[in-house]
Amino acid sequence: MDILILGGSGQLGQTVYRELKENFQTISFNKSQLSIINKKELRNAINKYSPKFIINCSAYTKVELAETEKDKADAVNYIGIKNVCEIAQSNDIGLIHFSTDYVFDGKKNSSYIEVDKAVPINEYGASKLRGENHILKNYDKFFIFRVSGIFSEHGDNFVKTMMRLKDRNELSVVSDQLMKPSSASFIANFLSINLLKNNFTMSNVGLYHLTCSGLGISWFDFAKLIFQEMTEQKLITQGPKISPILSKNYESSVIRPKFSVLSNDKVKEKFILPHGNYRQNLEDELNRIYQSL
Repeated sequence: MDILILGGSGQLGQTVYRELKENFQTISFNKSQLSIINKKELRNAINKYSPKFIINCSAYTKVELAETEKDKADAVNYIGIKNVCEIAQSNDIGLIHFSTDYVFDGKKNSSYIEVDKAVPINEYGASKLRGENHILKNYDKFFIFRVSGIFSEHGDNFVKTMMRLKDRNELSVVSDQLMKPSSASFIANFLSINLLKNNFTMSNVGLYHLTCSGLGISWFDFAKLIFQEMTEQKLITQGPKISPILSKNYESSVIRPKFSVLSNDKVKEKFILPHGNYRQNLEDELNRIYQSL
Protein backbone atom coordinates (compact mmCIF):
# COMPACT_ATOMS: atom_id res chain seq x y z
CA MET A 1 0.00 0.00 0.00
CA ASP A 2 1.33 3.43 -0.95
CA ILE A 3 -0.96 5.79 0.94
CA LEU A 4 -3.27 5.49 3.95
CA ILE A 5 -5.50 8.52 4.50
CA LEU A 6 -6.98 9.30 7.92
CA GLY A 7 -9.92 11.66 8.20
CA GLY A 8 -11.18 10.68 4.79
CA SER A 9 -14.67 12.18 5.11
CA GLY A 10 -13.51 15.77 5.57
CA GLN A 11 -13.12 18.24 2.73
CA LEU A 12 -9.37 17.74 2.56
CA GLY A 13 -9.52 13.97 3.00
CA GLN A 14 -12.09 13.47 0.25
CA THR A 15 -10.24 15.70 -2.18
CA VAL A 16 -6.85 14.14 -1.48
CA TYR A 17 -8.24 10.64 -1.97
CA ARG A 18 -9.88 11.61 -5.26
CA GLU A 19 -6.56 12.99 -6.50
CA LEU A 20 -4.17 10.29 -5.27
CA LYS A 21 -6.15 7.16 -6.10
CA GLU A 22 -5.43 7.73 -9.81
CA ASN A 23 -1.69 7.14 -9.46
CA PHE A 24 -1.16 5.46 -6.10
CA GLN A 25 -2.46 2.45 -4.24
CA THR A 26 -4.52 4.40 -1.75
CA ILE A 27 -6.96 3.56 1.04
CA SER A 28 -9.00 6.10 2.97
CA PHE A 29 -10.75 5.86 6.34
CA ASN A 30 -13.29 8.24 7.79
CA LYS A 31 -13.51 8.74 11.54
CA SER A 32 -16.39 6.27 11.96
CA GLN A 33 -14.35 3.56 10.21
CA LEU A 34 -11.07 4.35 11.94
CA SER A 35 -10.68 6.95 14.66
CA ILE A 36 -7.21 8.24 15.46
CA ILE A 37 -8.33 8.35 19.09
CA ASN A 38 -8.63 4.53 19.16
CA LYS A 39 -4.98 3.56 19.35
CA LYS A 40 -5.53 -0.21 19.17
CA GLU A 41 -7.70 -0.09 16.05
CA LEU A 42 -5.38 2.44 14.48
CA ARG A 43 -2.35 0.22 15.06
CA ASN A 44 -4.15 -2.84 13.67
CA ALA A 45 -5.17 -1.02 10.48
CA ILE A 46 -1.73 0.47 9.86
CA ASN A 47 -0.04 -2.88 10.52
CA LYS A 48 -2.47 -4.55 8.14
CA TYR A 49 -1.93 -2.21 5.19
CA SER A 50 1.71 -1.21 5.83
CA PRO A 51 1.54 2.04 3.86
CA LYS A 52 4.60 3.97 2.76
CA PHE A 53 2.91 7.19 3.86
CA ILE A 54 0.15 8.13 6.26
CA ILE A 55 -1.64 11.33 5.26
CA ASN A 56 -3.44 12.64 8.30
CA CYS A 57 -6.43 14.79 7.34
CA SER A 58 -8.16 14.19 10.68
CA ALA A 59 -8.79 17.37 12.62
CA TYR A 60 -11.20 19.03 14.99
CA THR A 61 -11.83 22.29 13.08
CA LYS A 62 -14.82 23.85 14.87
CA VAL A 63 -13.03 27.03 15.89
CA GLU A 64 -15.81 28.50 18.02
CA LEU A 65 -16.89 25.25 19.67
CA ALA A 66 -13.29 24.43 20.58
CA GLU A 67 -13.48 27.11 23.27
CA THR A 68 -16.06 25.06 25.18
CA GLU A 69 -15.14 21.62 23.83
CA LYS A 70 -11.46 21.74 24.70
CA ASP A 71 -11.31 18.04 25.51
CA LYS A 72 -12.82 17.10 22.14
CA ALA A 73 -10.45 19.40 20.26
CA ASP A 74 -7.47 18.05 22.18
CA ALA A 75 -8.54 14.45 21.68
CA VAL A 76 -8.27 14.76 17.90
CA ASN A 77 -5.71 17.52 17.41
CA TYR A 78 -3.26 16.36 20.07
CA ILE A 79 -3.96 12.95 21.63
CA GLY A 80 -4.91 11.44 18.27
CA ILE A 81 -1.78 12.89 16.71
CA LYS A 82 0.31 11.28 19.45
CA ASN A 83 -1.22 7.92 18.51
CA VAL A 84 -0.58 8.39 14.78
CA CYS A 85 2.95 9.58 15.39
CA GLU A 86 3.84 6.66 17.68
CA ILE A 87 2.49 4.04 15.28
CA ALA A 88 4.11 5.70 12.25
CA GLN A 89 7.41 5.72 14.11
CA SER A 90 7.22 2.08 15.14
CA ASN A 91 6.57 1.13 11.50
CA ASP A 92 9.00 3.62 9.90
CA ILE A 93 6.20 5.25 7.87
CA GLY A 94 6.37 8.76 6.46
CA LEU A 95 3.82 11.02 8.13
CA ILE A 96 2.18 13.89 6.23
CA HIS A 97 0.18 16.09 8.58
CA PHE A 98 -1.78 19.33 8.19
CA SER A 99 -1.84 22.19 10.65
CA THR A 100 -3.16 25.75 10.57
CA ASP A 101 -2.34 29.46 10.34
CA TYR A 102 -4.23 29.83 13.63
CA VAL A 103 -1.12 28.79 15.56
CA PHE A 104 -0.11 32.47 15.25
CA ASP A 105 -1.42 35.45 17.21
CA GLY A 106 -1.78 37.69 14.15
CA LYS A 107 0.35 40.54 15.48
CA LYS A 108 2.90 40.41 12.69
CA ASN A 109 2.58 42.78 9.72
CA SER A 110 4.38 40.63 7.16
CA SER A 111 3.87 37.05 6.02
CA TYR A 112 4.59 34.45 8.68
CA ILE A 113 7.55 32.15 8.07
CA GLU A 114 8.12 28.76 9.65
CA VAL A 115 10.59 29.98 12.29
CA ASP A 116 8.24 32.67 13.63
CA LYS A 117 7.13 31.94 17.17
CA ALA A 118 3.73 30.27 17.31
CA VAL A 119 1.49 31.94 19.89
CA PRO A 120 -2.12 30.79 19.42
CA ILE A 121 -4.89 33.00 20.76
CA ASN A 122 -7.72 30.48 20.68
CA GLU A 123 -8.16 26.88 21.77
CA TYR A 124 -8.37 25.52 18.24
CA GLY A 125 -4.95 26.96 17.40
CA ALA A 126 -3.54 25.81 20.73
CA SER A 127 -4.71 22.22 20.21
CA LYS A 128 -3.24 22.15 16.69
CA LEU A 129 0.06 23.50 17.99
CA ARG A 130 0.23 20.78 20.64
CA GLY A 131 -0.13 18.21 17.88
CA GLU A 132 2.57 19.90 15.79
CA ASN A 133 4.98 20.07 18.69
CA HIS A 134 4.56 16.41 19.54
CA ILE A 135 5.48 15.38 16.01
CA LEU A 136 8.45 17.77 15.95
CA LYS A 137 9.82 16.41 19.20
CA ASN A 138 9.13 12.72 18.73
CA TYR A 139 9.57 11.73 15.08
CA ASP A 140 12.02 12.48 12.31
CA LYS A 141 10.12 11.26 9.24
CA PHE A 142 7.43 13.89 9.09
CA PHE A 143 6.09 16.60 6.82
CA ILE A 144 3.87 19.18 8.50
CA PHE A 145 2.03 21.62 6.26
CA ARG A 146 0.28 24.62 7.75
CA VAL A 147 -2.66 25.62 5.53
CA SER A 148 -5.38 28.27 5.71
CA GLY A 149 -8.82 29.14 4.42
CA ILE A 150 -9.44 25.78 2.73
CA PHE A 151 -12.44 25.55 0.43
CA SER A 152 -13.97 22.79 -1.67
CA GLU A 153 -17.32 21.24 -2.55
CA HIS A 154 -17.10 19.04 0.56
CA GLY A 155 -18.00 19.92 4.12
CA ASP A 156 -18.45 23.44 5.44
CA ASN A 157 -16.24 26.33 4.40
CA PHE A 158 -16.38 30.06 3.76
CA VAL A 159 -17.00 29.81 0.01
CA LYS A 160 -19.99 27.49 0.49
CA THR A 161 -21.36 29.71 3.25
CA MET A 162 -21.23 32.75 0.97
CA MET A 163 -22.87 30.82 -1.85
CA ARG A 164 -25.73 29.78 0.43
CA LEU A 165 -26.30 33.46 1.26
CA LYS A 166 -26.41 34.54 -2.39
CA ASP A 167 -30.07 35.57 -2.18
CA ARG A 168 -29.61 37.91 0.76
CA ASN A 169 -29.94 41.62 0.09
CA GLU A 170 -26.98 42.53 2.27
CA LEU A 171 -24.18 40.82 4.14
CA SER A 172 -21.62 42.05 6.67
CA VAL A 173 -18.21 40.36 6.47
CA VAL A 174 -15.14 40.87 8.63
CA SER A 175 -12.66 43.20 6.94
CA ASP A 176 -9.74 43.31 9.38
CA GLN A 177 -8.68 39.65 9.34
CA LEU A 178 -6.22 38.82 6.54
CA MET A 179 -5.23 35.34 5.39
CA LYS A 180 -4.48 33.46 2.17
CA PRO A 181 -7.10 30.89 1.15
CA SER A 182 -6.37 27.70 -0.79
CA SER A 183 -8.61 25.18 -2.48
CA ALA A 184 -8.43 21.59 -1.24
CA SER A 185 -7.70 20.66 -4.86
CA PHE A 186 -4.59 22.85 -4.80
CA ILE A 187 -3.33 20.98 -1.74
CA ALA A 188 -4.22 17.57 -3.19
CA ASN A 189 -2.49 18.47 -6.46
CA PHE A 190 0.59 19.52 -4.51
CA LEU A 191 0.71 16.14 -2.79
CA SER A 192 0.22 14.23 -6.03
CA ILE A 193 2.91 16.13 -7.95
CA ASN A 194 5.51 15.75 -5.22
CA LEU A 195 4.73 12.12 -4.42
CA LEU A 196 5.15 11.31 -8.12
CA LYS A 197 8.46 13.18 -8.13
CA ASN A 198 9.59 11.35 -4.96
CA ASN A 199 10.12 14.63 -3.14
CA PHE A 200 8.92 13.33 0.23
CA THR A 201 12.42 12.27 1.25
CA MET A 202 14.39 12.50 4.48
CA SER A 203 16.28 15.50 3.11
CA ASN A 204 12.97 17.38 2.86
CA VAL A 205 11.40 16.51 6.21
CA GLY A 206 10.17 19.43 8.25
CA LEU A 207 7.55 22.08 8.89
CA TYR A 208 6.22 24.09 5.95
CA HIS A 209 3.67 26.73 5.09
CA LEU A 210 1.65 25.51 2.13
CA THR A 211 -0.20 28.25 0.29
CA CYS A 212 -0.74 29.24 -3.31
CA SER A 213 0.90 32.32 -4.81
CA GLY A 214 -0.40 35.83 -4.28
CA LEU A 215 -0.88 38.31 -1.45
CA GLY A 216 -3.17 37.96 1.53
CA ILE A 217 -6.82 38.95 1.40
CA SER A 218 -9.45 39.86 3.97
CA TRP A 219 -12.58 37.78 4.39
CA PHE A 220 -14.54 40.84 3.21
CA ASP A 221 -12.58 41.11 -0.05
CA PHE A 222 -12.68 37.36 -0.52
CA ALA A 223 -16.47 37.44 -0.19
CA LYS A 224 -16.64 40.16 -2.85
CA LEU A 225 -14.42 38.05 -5.10
CA ILE A 226 -16.66 34.99 -4.64
CA PHE A 227 -19.77 36.86 -5.76
CA GLN A 228 -17.89 38.56 -8.58
CA GLU A 229 -16.76 35.16 -9.89
CA MET A 230 -20.25 33.71 -9.46
CA THR A 231 -21.62 36.56 -11.57
CA GLU A 232 -18.94 36.20 -14.24
CA GLN A 233 -19.59 32.46 -14.47
CA LYS A 234 -23.33 33.22 -14.72
CA LEU A 235 -24.22 31.27 -11.62
CA ILE A 236 -26.06 34.35 -10.34
CA THR A 237 -27.13 37.61 -11.92
CA GLN A 238 -26.27 39.74 -8.91
CA GLY A 239 -24.87 39.09 -5.46
CA PRO A 240 -25.73 40.73 -2.13
CA LYS A 241 -24.44 44.12 -1.11
CA ILE A 242 -21.44 43.35 1.10
CA SER A 243 -20.50 45.70 3.94
CA PRO A 244 -17.25 45.54 5.92
CA ILE A 245 -17.39 44.94 9.65
CA LEU A 246 -14.56 45.03 12.18
CA SER A 247 -13.77 41.96 14.27
CA LYS A 248 -14.64 43.82 17.47
CA ASN A 249 -18.15 44.45 16.14
CA TYR A 250 -18.68 40.92 14.86
CA GLU A 251 -20.54 38.64 17.24
CA SER A 252 -18.23 35.73 17.97
CA SER A 253 -17.22 33.71 21.01
CA VAL A 254 -13.63 33.32 19.87
CA ILE A 255 -10.72 35.63 19.05
CA ARG A 256 -9.11 35.07 15.66
CA PRO A 257 -5.74 36.38 14.45
CA LYS A 258 -5.99 39.69 12.58
CA PHE A 259 -3.18 38.71 10.22
CA SER A 260 -2.29 35.11 9.43
CA VAL A 261 -0.88 35.24 5.90
CA LEU A 262 1.64 32.43 5.42
CA SER A 263 4.80 32.77 3.34
CA ASN A 264 5.39 29.87 0.93
CA ASP A 265 9.07 30.66 0.25
CA LYS A 266 10.39 27.61 2.11
CA VAL A 267 8.04 25.08 0.53
CA LYS A 268 8.98 26.37 -2.94
CA GLU A 269 12.63 25.62 -2.22
CA LYS A 270 12.02 21.94 -1.45
CA PHE A 271 8.87 21.00 -3.35
CA ILE A 272 7.04 21.73 -6.59
CA LEU A 273 4.19 24.15 -6.04
CA PRO A 274 1.20 24.02 -8.43
CA HIS A 275 0.71 27.16 -10.49
CA GLY A 276 -2.01 29.64 -9.69
CA ASN A 277 -3.23 31.94 -6.94
CA TYR A 278 -6.37 31.75 -4.83
CA ARG A 279 -8.40 33.58 -7.45
CA GLN A 280 -7.50 30.94 -10.04
CA ASN A 281 -8.22 28.23 -7.45
CA LEU A 282 -11.64 29.81 -6.93
CA GLU A 283 -12.35 30.11 -10.66
CA ASP A 284 -11.50 26.44 -11.17
CA GLU A 285 -13.58 25.18 -8.26
CA LEU A 286 -16.54 27.56 -8.27
CA ASN A 287 -18.97 25.59 -10.41
CA ARG A 288 -18.17 22.30 -8.68
CA ILE A 289 -18.79 23.91 -5.27
CA TYR A 290 -22.02 25.53 -6.45
CA GLN A 291 -23.34 22.23 -7.77
CA SER A 292 -22.70 20.60 -4.39
CA LEU A 293 -25.06 22.92 -2.50
